[in-house]
Amino acid sequence: MSIAVVAEKPAVARDIAQVLGARQRGAGFLHGNGYVVTWAIGHLVRLAEPHEIDPGWRRWRRELLPMLPERWPLVVNEQTREQFETVCRVLNDDAIEQVVCATDAGREGELIFRYLYEAADCRKPVSRLWISSLTADAIRQGFRTLRAGREFEPLAAAAKGRSQADWLVGMNLSRAYTLACGAAGDEVLSVGRVQTPTLAMVVERDLAIRAFAPEDYREVEAIFASSTGAEGEATGNRYRGVWFWGERPEPQGKRLPADGVEATRIVERAQRGRAVIETRRADIRRAPPPLLYDLTELQRHANRLYGFSAQTTLDLAQKLYEQHKLISYPRSDSRHLSTAVATTLGAVAAAIQTPYQDRLASGTGQQPLSARFVDDDKVTDHHAIIPTPQTARAALAADEQRIYDLICRRLLMAWHDDHRTAVTTLITAMTTEEADGAVIVDRYHSTGVAVEQIGWKMLEVEPVRAARKGRGQGQAGTTSEAGSEDPPDEQPLPAGLNVGQPQQVLVVRALVKQTRPPPRLTEATLLTAMETAGRALEDKELSAAMRDRGLGTPATRAEIIETLLRRRYLTRDGKALNATARGVQLIQAVQAPIRSPALTGEWEARLKRVQRGEADLADFMTDIVRFVQQAVALALTASRLNAPPAPLPANAGQASETVVARQPVAADRLEELLRTVFRLPSFRPYQEQVCRTVTEGRDVLLLMPTGAGKSLCFQLPGLARAGATLVVSPLIALMEDQVAKLRELGLRAERIHSGRDRAASRQVCIDYLQGGLDYLFIAPERLSVPGFPEMLAKRKPTLIAVDEAHCISQWGHDFRPDYRMLGQHLPLLRPTPVIALTATATVTVQDDIVRQLGMGAAIRYVHGFRRPNLAVETVEVRLADRHDAVGRALREASRRPAIVYAPTRKETELLALELGTEYPTAAYHAGMSPQERDRVQGLFDQGRLEVIVATIAFGMGIDKPNIRTVVHTALPGSVEGYYQEIGRAGRDGQPARAILLYSYADLRTHEYFHHRGYPEPAQLRRVFAALSADPQPRAVLRDRLDMEPDQFDAAVDKLLVHGGARRDGEGSLGRGEDAWLQPYEHQRAHRLREMRQMLDFADKATACRMVRLVRHFGDRDDDQRCGICDVCAPQATVVRRPRRLTSTEQRWALQLLDALRWREGLTPRQLCENLSVTQGERHAIERLLEAMAAAGLLELRDDTFARDGRIIAFRRAHLTEVGHQAGVGELGMLRLAEEVVKPKTARKQKRI
Repeated sequence: MSIAVVAEKPAVARDIAQVLGARQRGAGFLHGNGYVVTWAIGHLVRLAEPHEIDPGWRRWRRELLPMLPERWPLVVNEQTREQFETVCRVLNDDAIEQVVCATDAGREGELIFRYLYEAADCRKPVSRLWISSLTADAIRQGFRTLRAGREFEPLAAAAKGRSQADWLVGMNLSRAYTLACGAAGDEVLSVGRVQTPTLAMVVERDLAIRAFAPEDYREVEAIFASSTGAEGEATGNRYRGVWFWGERPEPQGKRLPADGVEATRIVERAQRGRAVIETRRADIRRAPPPLLYDLTELQRHANRLYGFSAQTTLDLAQKLYEQHKLISYPRSDSRHLSTAVATTLGAVAAAIQTPYQDRLASGTGQQPLSARFVDDDKVTDHHAIIPTPQTARAALAADEQRIYDLICRRLLMAWHDDHRTAVTTLITAMTTEEADGAVIVDRYHSTGVAVEQIGWKMLEVEPVRAARKGRGQGQAGTTSEAGSEDPPDEQPLPAGLNVGQPQQVLVVRALVKQTRPPPRLTEATLLTAMETAGRALEDKELSAAMRDRGLGTPATRAEIIETLLRRRYLTRDGKALNATARGVQLIQAVQAPIRSPALTGEWEARLKRVQRGEADLADFMTDIVRFVQQAVALALTASRLNAPPAPLPANAGQASETVVARQPVAADRLEELLRTVFRLPSFRPYQEQVCRTVTEGRDVLLLMPTGAGKSLCFQLPGLARAGATLVVSPLIALMEDQVAKLRELGLRAERIHSGRDRAASRQVCIDYLQGGLDYLFIAPERLSVPGFPEMLAKRKPTLIAVDEAHCISQWGHDFRPDYRMLGQHLPLLRPTPVIALTATATVTVQDDIVRQLGMGAAIRYVHGFRRPNLAVETVEVRLADRHDAVGRALREASRRPAIVYAPTRKETELLALELGTEYPTAAYHAGMSPQERDRVQGLFDQGRLEVIVATIAFGMGIDKPNIRTVVHTALPGSVEGYYQEIGRAGRDGQPARAILLYSYADLRTHEYFHHRGYPEPAQLRRVFAALSADPQPRAVLRDRLDMEPDQFDAAVDKLLVHGGARRDGEGSLGRGEDAWLQPYEHQRAHRLREMRQMLDFADKATACRMVRLVRHFGDRDDDQRCGICDVCAPQATVVRRPRRLTSTEQRWALQLLDALRWREGLTPRQLCENLSVTQGERHAIERLLEAMAAAGLLELRDDTFARDGRIIAFRRAHLTEVGHQAGVGELGMLRLAEEVVKPKTARKQKRI
């Protein structure tokens, strides 16, 4: 009996056969010594084309899309059919008892074998050869340690998932966009899961370059000398300094206006001033040896040094691996070595060190490498690319030698010391006395660098310098952003420079400079962008998590770039990659979700989880199918590519020549501003009073419900105060919406958030500092960016508005720790007045907001919580019946558009599917990509969707006026959150309804999640005890405590919020203050009370729902019944089913009235005893009392008593004036809700 071995290529098969002793040649195989070694030639089989699955799919028709195969047939490639048939014969030969998969050890290699094995209909047991080198020793060791094929089922699942997902996206969207955007005779438009987001990144950069308008500026440079002799004598002691303004020599502070007026003044002062060294700071910079190569880093480096394309580098590395056996497996995504591989480095170093003998560190190859390079946890399927111990048998081609040389040098660098430089920073102060006696001090910045220890850079390769053709060409590795200037000059500084030393000014001049556009992408920078899914991170910052979310894999990225070049979407110009007009047109036609690098990166991350066995392939494919269905629908609405992209305006990107300064408007003239600028005829209730107070410079806390016009209360006063209003807002969508609306009014509004690129954000900062903005919107996290608050303080805003201010309070229903930090930054911007705005804040939360923001003298306005057109209805419904109840509630078209809030993501999708059979419906939750959420919200806003089924992720910033119904399918977590969510209904003033479906089981669910989110104090004490003054890495601390990740993370988060822990810049944790326990216990108990308050609101129909809501927020003056809620108008309910009293209930009601006439203030328990009802009837009596209270016959007043140190709450019943006079007629008007039928518990029957 024999063993069949399947390799990926003939050359690899020959190497394996040589080691195994299979030296007899057959037709398409080698055999001998009990082995038959055969090979694939790449992919011998492939997934079927559409027409090969269904002949009807041969036609390109809109109605046939999307194509969703029920099965995935495999088709043999005709060019290699002969070899396929050979492999089939070998695998199915009766003499073969076992099969060894020896394809490349990676996802693509696994796919080649699995498809081949499946197409051959083979059922024999499989073992896996998993090696990272093709040397004879590595192959022998690999066959001694063959692994079971079943270990690689997750890898195979991920490989098939990638293949099928690419088919679904590529086949369907290519057809959809070709049909939608192309014309007869046009070429097919190629759209792919990975290639389209990759193209989008190049197009985005090219469009940014086109839009860039260079700005002239001046920079003043002086040449100083420490000698006081003649200019010629000072030559050896010269150094250069650049003028700057502000406290620190930042690049922006060195720019001067292009008109040269200010620069000329500075030059004149320098020619007659006295120069002295004011400060001198010396620092040591250390750069450790770089990590070893993975494929992407090798491709990047070769592109920067030699201009090699990613594909060229991969081809050369593959030759070094397969043909010459000089390097390990090249398609690796790891930059570390395993402990086992590290033990072989002595032989490797000995084999490669001769050409570098005079540049080796002592101990090279003999001393073990540090943990920076050797880490088993960071080695994935393969370790980093390193040389093998084998020496070259034949001379290498020049380009092969270059790649091999890079890999050898990179390994040898690892034994070297850090590269160390001394950096000296000088500030030279120039003092000038003006004619009027004023003294002006100008400061000049100089930087000098000297290499103290060359270290690993002794082995560094100098780049090949190309002739400079323009920015972005021949400048590999450039990272300058739009609007940047030259990097600061680093020069050798003269010795002996000290603070206080006078300096001679030899030359001073005003240089004319110009901002530069961002550089074009090279293959090196595009590979980095693909690796990080478009996020602009420096290589050293790449975390493992971000690398998991890259576009494609190291093995496929080169082919993606080549595909875009072949299809004429990109061109090469030297090292630079340019998008063609065809490429730009395609990206402008493709909708955002399809071109999103982040979305595709998330898919790649999910495939990685499938590969690790942490996720299910079926779930991934279900989501891909859903995405394709939605994406095809979007694609078919795209417009034709019948014209080149619209030209950009001539002044795009340019700052206005003059910034018009606004004049302040007095508080008594606000109405004029309201009409002329905001185009509003008059103020809404309460707005004018608030606007006047803010305009006068007072701090204000404003509570107004959603839709009542809070935004005007900072927009109008900010404009009246004539300066920039800084708005802190938690949601990007909310910022974008408000900025767009303000711009429509002709106001100068901008925003800075994570969704904008650095160049755009930088320009916003410039506009702000130049006084060119009326409003600047930022996220709270922005104030934690070093230097950003100081930038704002250079030109303090005229007003600070903190929107959604309840987020700042630990007692708020939507507390966010980033908001908690706002109070630390506000003192820098004071005495600017602050207005804090929220739609939901209890008195406790109000107090906390005022305290956190330092607004002790703030005027509080609590207004407008009544919604006279909103009918509130609550009904107890079993979980199993809630979907039917939602269907009943929304059956009539007049009750739509509607928002349905569901408690989980899965529930949103299930309910959306059910409702979608009746009317256009979509799910919305935080698990969806930002682009998909934006798309769903856009369709809802446009009226193309009638119902959104959402988690609470759908909420802030929603401003659709005609929502008729809001339904909650479970109990919300707090009354504040509930009020904010129902406030989205009826903003147009027309009748609207809020329906809450709940049961007591919902409270149990909330309590379960509360326990997880707010761990027992003992858990926090345990973590606190393990913390020390010296910060420890989070992962190390968790492992030492041996806690579940969720428990640990929750405990740490709460300690950080309450001061028991502190976090340093690297995320490590140290011990905080001791006084964290009591605040935590208070907040934990408060959260639990909030849930029970919500249940009490839903379950107790004792008074008008709207009155109860208004009073919850502290408005005690509004006690007018609404007349439309389920308490005031039970006959008008939609889901609740009211009924008349039974004769027994009428009798009880009369008895209750009589008992209370005889004695006021009885408790429900006392009343039940008076009526002599059974224990089982007590619940019915309590419901009857609530109905009587709702009808105004009695009041149920809260009371308390103390027992065993605990406060016990209860209620007392008191008759109203109406109740004293009530009789049978009034009782006939009472309505009770039908009871929820609770499932009976099965009982065991007794045997007779």
